[in-house]
Amino acid sequence: MKENNYFLPHNYIHQKVMIPWDDTNHHNDEFQREVYLLAQKLMKQNSQWNQVIDIGCGSGFKLVKYLGDYETIGVDLPIALGFLNRTYPERDWREYSEHLFATCSPDILVCSDVIEHVEEPDYFLQNLLLYDTVKKFIISTPDRVMVRGPRSLGPPANRAHYREWTTSEFKQYLQCFFHIDMIGIVRETHGTICAVCSPRV
Repeated sequence: MKENNYFLPHNYIHQKVMIPWDDTNHHNDEFQREVYLLAQKLMKQNSQWNQVIDIGCGSGFKLVKYLGDYETIGVDLPIALGFLNRTYPERDWREYSEHLFATCSPDILVCSDVIEHVEEPDYFLQNLLLYDTVKKFIISTPDRVMVRGPRSLGPPANRAHYREWTTSEFKQYLQCFFHIDMIGIVRETHGTICAVCSPRV
């Protein structure tokens, strides 16, 4: 939570001036492929599930490639929507809004390497919990120590990131909002932390 520095070290330095990130330049599955494969696996294991929402879908490539057999909603900022609508006009693309939860009924919510770009992550995660039909939340972010080294205390070298966590820090943080089914590194070369979470009852 914000009051305890998001479970980051007390002397961690957050990014003060963030450069917006346009992921449509990465129209491939070089990054976060394992995150989408995990979402695909969960959908296949639960045949009654049909809708996936991807918050921060970027170019949409991974959502369509790995989850295209299902009803998908890709959500991003206006900078990406033109590209998404031109590239996959048959798919449902929407601008991020705090009230989007009222217009869809997803079974799985994917949020792949997005939270590090969010200035107020407490508010962001609280908003995700408003999607009350979601059975599983799949949330990923890069591990700070694996990507930057053990002495990295910010600000992130990536100017599009406000902050970066280690796996243990991220687990403690997510536990404030969700029940964590599993969390770990799914790709060591990229230091990708992935958590599968359920709503707390």
